[in-house]
Amino acid sequence: YPKRSGVDIWPTTTAQDARGSGSQGEYGGPDSERDVGVTLTELGEIYSYWGDYDRAENAHREQIRIYRRLFPEGNVNLAFALSDLGGALEMRGSLREAEDLLREGAEMERKVKGLENADLTLNNYATFLRRQGRYDEAEPLARQVLNRWRGDDDVPNQAKGYALQNLGLIRLEQGHMIEAERLFQDAAENWRQFFGGRHPKLANALIGLGQIAATKGDWATAANYFRQAEQIRSERMGHEHPDSVL
Repeated sequence: YPKRSGVDIWPTTTAQDARGSGSQGEYGGPDSERDVGVTLTELGEIYSYWGDYDRAENAHREQIRIYRRLFPEGNVNLAFALSDLGGALEMRGSLREAEDLLREGAEMERKVKGLENADLTLNNYATFLRRQGRYDEAEPLARQVLNRWRGDDDVPNQAKGYALQNLGLIRLEQGHMIEAERLFQDAAENWRQFFGGRHPKLANALIGLGQIAATKGDWATAANYFRQAEQIRSERMGHEHPDSVL
């Protein structure tokens, strides 16, 4: 699931806008509790990266408890927390609760930000559906996220990269190789512009291109893509990391 590095956890304000003796500030809660919520976001993501989904679940549940109290009408950060917990539960195999949380997070982000501006949590929900083999349900959601960035073809960003890659995987599984290849190519170019040429996210897009080449029987091209991806992952994540072994 997409991490939100580079995405403002709290919209830009001065410290005085939200602080004061006991004041609730612009975003509806004491700074100390909001700070705890932000810290729990990072903690949960670290535990998930380590594969410690029990602790990730505990961190995100506590985060949600805080945000539900601070933002009873909903908030984009609560939507992110619901989606994060859903992702952790999916990894543990608790699929029914995971789906409920991912759907709630996506619906909340759309409610708070507007249908045309929701992307991360909706893409997470589409990713979940894809992983469950529910491609017909996942595809329209992935396209909706991607349509959010239509007209911004020259503006690289993480949300667009995830959307391109997710839809590419869906179309690959559905057997639509031409569209899948174009989507992975666009995803790879997005990651190159956003992160440079040696980032693990670029490796993911290269693996998708390698899979398509292999499906076509173009083994030399497939091997080249896989080799590039392995080199990037080994360089950035270490040779012993499971993702470095293709």
